[in-house]
Amino acid sequence: MSERKEGELAADFFQMLNVINLFTRDLNTEIIAFSEKRGLTLQRFYVLYSLKLFPNESLKSLAQNLGVSSSSMSLMIDRLVKDGFVYRKEDEEDRRRIKIELTKKSEELIKDGQALTIRILRSWLEEMAEDEQQRLKEAVHSFIPIISNNPLQP
Repeated sequence: MSERKEGELAADFFQMLNVINLFTRDLNTEIIAFSEKRGLTLQRFYVLYSLKLFPNESLKSLAQNLGVSSSSMSLMIDRLVKDGFVYRKEDEEDRRRIKIELTKKSEELIKDGQALTIRILRSWLEEMAEDEQQRLKEAVHSFIPIISNNPLQP
């Protein structure tokens, strides 16, 4: 790829990052209001959502994925247990391991949060033609494994 094409690609990439940042900011604003009405912080909502996406995740891995220490994650889980959003369960295969599982209360909360996210995303996408939406979906699906498998190392 020529330097000119690389420069154009870099400019497009940074513009895309800016758009993602704007979407994330708007989404977080809505999710914060949504979460607070239900007695949760944004971070605790994301813990629940992560547990939904990765149900067998260890506490340490969950903490790493959300960028907090294991001790902070443990405190968040304690609070979520106390508030009835999750419960701890002994792993039947490895008795040293404790599973963290969602309650019906948190399952419903996540479902409502997903519906809110979809409404917000739909409001952004409605200005795009259907074929543009499909190309965006394909690009996102192509990009996710690349980023997931190649995290930046400090």
